[in-house]
Amino acid sequence: MNIFDIAILVILLIFTLRGIFKGLIGEVTGFIAIILALIFAVRWMSAGTAFILSILNLSTVFAVMISFVLIFVAVFWGTIMLGRTLRKILKISMLGWLDHLGGAAFGLLKGAVIASLLVILLGFIPLNLTYRQYKQDSVLFKPMQQFAPRLFDWIVLTVPST
Repeated sequence: MNIFDIAILVILLIFTLRGIFKGLIGEVTGFIAIILALIFAVRWMSAGTAFILSILNLSTVFAVMISFVLIFVAVFWGTIMLGRTLRKILKISMLGWLDHLGGAAFGLLKGAVIASLLVILLGFIPLNLTYRQYKQDSVLFKPMQQFAPRLFDWIVLTVPST
C-alpha cells in the first residue's frame, strides 16, 4: 500500500461518507435536479425570454440570462424539495436506514468513477521515476484504471440506444 492507494482510498471514503449522510434519495435527487434543470432551462429559455421582454424593458441578452437562471433555479429547487419530501416519507416509514445504505453505495460508486477518471488522467502525465515506481507498486491503481471504462462498456451493453 503506497501513496496512490491511500489517495484512492481517501477519495472512496469521502464519497461513501457523503453518501451515507445525504442518503440515496439525496444523492440521486441532486444529480437528477441538475440534469432536469438544464434540460428545462434550455428548452423553455425562449418562452421565458419572450415573457420577460413583454413585461420588462431589458436587453435581449440580459433577458435570456434571467430566463435561463430563473427556470434553472425553479426546476432545481422543485426537484430538491421533492427529494426532501420523499426522504421524510422514508424516515417516517422507518426505512431511513435503507436510504443511508443506498446513499453509501451510490457515493462509493461515484467516488470510484471519479478516482478511476483521475487515475486514467494520471496515466497521461509523464511521471518521474519515483512516482512511476509508486504506480507500479500500487494495489489499486490498475483496478481503478479499468473501472470507468468497464462501467461505460456495461452501460452501453445494458442500456439500449447509448
